[in-house]
Amino acid sequence: MCITSKEAILRKTKILSFKKENGNIFLSYQNTAQNLSKGRNCMVLPIPGKLKSEWFFDTTKYSSFMKYLADRCIVSESTNYGVRSRSMTLGSKGLEVVNVGMYEIHFSNDMNDIKTLNESLNLEIGSDLLEFFINHYKGFSFIYCIFDGNQKMDSQPIALEYEPINSNVLFFPTMDGHDGEAPKDDRVSVDHIILTELKNQRSGKQDLSFINAPEFLDNREWGGYEISYKMPNGDFYMDLTQNMENPNLTRNYEIQIQYD
Repeated sequence: MCITSKEAILRKTKILSFKKENGNIFLSYQNTAQNLSKGRNCMVLPIPGKLKSEWFFDTTKYSSFMKYLADRCIVSESTNYGVRSRSMTLGSKGLEVVNVGMYEIHFSNDMNDIKTLNESLNLEIGSDLLEFFINHYKGFSFIYCIFDGNQKMDSQPIALEYEPINSNVLFFPTMDGHDGEAPKDDRVSVDHIILTELKNQRSGKQDLSFINAPEFLDNREWGGYEISYKMPNGDFYMDLTQNMENPNLTRNYEIQIQYD
């Protein structure tokens, strides 16, 4: 599940996010995305913070770490976290290109650059969707993942870190809109695995040294859960000021930003 500029099939979304010791947020995103339109399509990920090219990871060597964590860290959300759909108030330039394995990824710290990208790459992002990004995700950066033809984007994760506008909130980009239209404030089918660093009896330190993964992910206590049912559209958030033994994950359509 994510937002695309044209019609696409999106399945099996895995998102890992946690706060690093340097204060940045690490985010890794992986799904299966198949283009159903002619020409180029674009998956757009809003990021609540500042991006730099050196903060993107080439995951060519790290194609399996998300699957490994997902297979070992999923717990029953009914017995660990309560997933609630409700409002949550959050603490919350130049277009650049980076090569991330097989992906052509453009990113910008200025929301208005999405118009320039649309014109320069002939992505044909509709005006309603453009206005949704600009008006809905104020203060966010954007990552544009270009894919073409019937290519499936499922071979490796997108991984990066960013300087957050609110260091106490983890953001999981799960707003659903994969028909080229602006995402609707409605119920949608959710197919996600959410992963993060936790401290409870269901989490445990994971040895990643033998599967090729960024070193700072090794030997941490990971936990997560799978959500596969219909619920209101929106992005997921986790408040890091809570007790991380049993954190509260919220999903909401509207975004209110409070900066640190």
